[in-house]
Amino acid sequence: MLYFAHDFLIFILPSIYAQTQGVILPYKDNKILEYCKSTSTFYRKNIFENPWYLFLLIILVCIFLLMFIGLIKGLLGICSKSIGELGLGLLVDLPKPIAKYREKSLAHLPVQYDIEGWPIHPYQNERSVRVFSMKTEFCLNVVFFLAYPLALCLHLCGMCCGRKIEPEDDKGCFCCVSMLKLNERLKKNKKGGYSAVRNVDVYDDNDRKEDEDTQYVINQMRQSQLSLQKGF
Repeated sequence: MLYFAHDFLIFILPSIYAQTQGVILPYKDNKILEYCKSTSTFYRKNIFENPWYLFLLIILVCIFLLMFIGLIKGLLGICSKSIGELGLGLLVDLPKPIAKYREKSLAHLPVQYDIEGWPIHPYQNERSVRVFSMKTEFCLNVVFFLAYPLALCLHLCGMCCGRKIEPEDDKGCFCCVSMLKLNERLKKNKKGGYSAVRNVDVYDDNDRKEDEDTQYVINQMRQSQLSLQKGF
């Protein structure tokens, strides 16, 4: 009790009196302030004096900054498809089938795909249509700069730790090869709309071209398998 009274008489009262009189007492070499810090049990450090608080503050600032950049990317993606879908292939498995076109002018038409499985424009035959809806693409872009580094690290780890492909028997791989080509085109109907028309081209009986095409496919798949084995 006497100890706290001693501190009160020496440090607190002169400060209160100086404030009432409009006088600022100089802290010589900050000795009084340091003494108060060392003797006061209830002294709380400033947020900039605590390294853990400062570290947490830096992390939060970085997260909000990356989300702000992602928000800008999402807003630009509304106007530009190429900017909006840039880099999203590492976060989501692409290409993916879609139920219908996202564009209102093409929503009534059947979806067409190219040879790699990407949805394409039914008239231009180009990958100029959106794969995601506007809301999904915008949400992915907001968290893009947070998830992209993690996805990139996982992708690189998967490439480094990937298993070696075991060679398989050619007879087991290529014992059954059948050629079938589906062509889908749009045909204007009487009502003014468009409908999908499929042309199925199959080989005739005893057609030599079937054997030639089958052998060509087998050779190409063998070359691809050999190149993959050399790569590993």
